[in-house]
Amino acid sequence: MRRWVGLLLGLGLVLAQPTPAERAEGLRARLVEAQLELAFDPQAAAGLLQAAQAEAAALAKAGLTVDLKPLEEALGARDEAAFARARARLWTDLLRQGYLRLEEAVRSGDLAAAQGWALLREYRPATRYAAPEAEATLALEELRQGRLKPEEALLAVRADLLGAYQARLEAALRDLEEAQSQGQPVRAAEQRALAQGYFEILAPAYREARGAARLAEARQALASGPLGAIREALSGFQAAPLSPRERARRANQTLRFLDLVAVEYGRGVVGPAGAVRVTKSLEIEEATAFLESARAAWSALEPMFPAAKVEGVRQGFKGLRAGAASRPPGGQPPQRPGPGGRGEGPASRARGPSARRVAPGRPRG
Repeated sequence: MRRWVGLLLGLGLVLAQPTPAERAEGLRARLVEAQLELAFDPQAAAGLLQAAQAEAAALAKAGLTVDLKPLEEALGARDEAAFARARARLWTDLLRQGYLRLEEAVRSGDLAAAQGWALLREYRPATRYAAPEAEATLALEELRQGRLKPEEALLAVRADLLGAYQARLEAALRDLEEAQSQGQPVRAAEQRALAQGYFEILAPAYREARGAARLAEARQALASGPLGAIREALSGFQAAPLSPRERARRANQTLRFLDLVAVEYGRGVVGPAGAVRVTKSLEIEEATAFLESARAAWSALEPMFPAAKVEGVRQGFKGLRAGAASRPPGGQPPQRPGPGGRGEGPASRARGPSARRVAPGRPRG
């Protein structure tokens, strides 16, 4: 009996040990809070950074590289932008290392390790009508059941995670543009660093597609170049090309959601052109949700088109978002964005794990 009790207690201790993904999330949460505190209470921020050392040490034991020195230096200088930049770089580098270990585990047939590393990831930005996708998780389960070969599972993992990180890269660039237009240097520094970090996960695919010289140019643009140069470097690049079926699905989603934007907007306003007024705010909120879903579906298709054409559609989405956010009395019902679309960026949204102290440049990711 004592032997079985000992075995059960040992098993419980093993199961209770946090996974690398949980450790990484714990580290991320502490650093987000430290960044929030830095502007108001540097001593509290220092305490949170000190507490993060335990998570960093546990991740190091799992074989991951975690360097907190840039964060310590930024904290010592009370440099909020540098802290935000270092935090974003650390997080995306953890994602990169986790992805490499996931690929290695799938190749070697170590299913248990693969399923563990698959938890250390981010998903495509979700919307109300577009839930996060989990093709990698499903592929690993089918691999476990013997329904997929390792090379087939690896292709599914790459398509899912690289597609998600390219979508995250695009989202970071949109937020960078918004932060720059609104004069938010801390947020801009963070979003540029996030964009750099997500790109590093995609860098092997970029090198394979365009060569080492073009990769160096893209890295330079992301590090210090204007948004136009970054967009040009990324134009036409897709880390995980979509299948014809997936392209058709994304295109249909984009068009269907945009049609629903007009429907919901029309239900929420009355009056002729030039004298439109909102009567049902809930319908406008629904229209906005469909618009975000359309934009998310379109973002997967953007790399297939030249930068000049993509920019017109991007501006169209921005105009629609601005119109839905401001709801001017003379506003026009939304139309599908086209190459000639125009518009200003939408009002900023509060982000992050806590809303108790909302300040420009609040951390995300």
